[in-house]
Amino acid sequence: MLRLFTVVILVLAPLGAALAQTAPGPLTPPAERKVRRIPLGKAAEPPPIPAEEILEKFVAKEDAYAQAFRTYTYKLAVRVVEYNTKGEAAGEMQVVSEVLTKENGERVGRPVEEPTSQLSTVDFTLGDLIEFASLPMFPLTSEQLFKYDIVYVGKQTVDEIDAYAFNIKPKNVDRRERRFEGVVWVDDRDLEVVKTYGKFVTEVTSDEPFVLFETYREVVNGMRLPTYVRSDGEKKVGEANVALRLTLRYSDYAAPKK
Repeated sequence: MLRLFTVVILVLAPLGAALAQTAPGPLTPPAERKVRRIPLGKAAEPPPIPAEEILEKFVAKEDAYAQAFRTYTYKLAVRVVEYNTKGEAAGEMQVVSEVLTKENGERVGRPVEEPTSQLSTVDFTLGDLIEFASLPMFPLTSEQLFKYDIVYVGKQTVDEIDAYAFNIKPKNVDRRERRFEGVVWVDDRDLEVVKTYGKFVTEVTSDEPFVLFETYREVVNGMRLPTYVRSDGEKKVGEANVALRLTLRYSDYAAPKK
């Protein structure tokens, strides 16, 4: 996805230095902002329909939705908030772009609002926010499926939706791509992904402050597409850590004009 923001970088690069701000005194992160891991094991009972059938149907939808996502125009707001020791927001940085397809088929991003930054302690650049947003939104398409071990772990309720939960783990890691490791929840009625929670792993060790991502999807033009991603993390500044929250908001989806 980093490619999508080539235009953003070219247009906004001169603002990078202005967006990086510092202030005296690192902050200690409040414990309640830690991400809660979700332990899941193999289900004691099988689902009412074979797990293989659930997998086949939701992966087929992932193929269709991933294709739409690659062609749709949408607005993406990337926001980082830092918190003080009381758990209060102490500063934030945001960039809002429109992602679209050019006539030659190239996917690009262009700014639709002036980037803002009032971070008081941490030091992020515009390029950092763009990198934080470069997540594989559809890692479980049919062409990627062979790379994963997938285990049905039971039924759960996700935002009042009854769902089948699957544990996802890469069979191996690769230096060239990030692979998903975590949990996927599949609507038990429509058999489509409604939420994911996990991390993206490679052979390369990363020092990025955000590791675990919680992604929600909503129905857009009859498809479940990502609308909200959240990750809590921290960044070491001096001798202390600063509590952070990253959010990505996808909106204003529009199908390509024919």
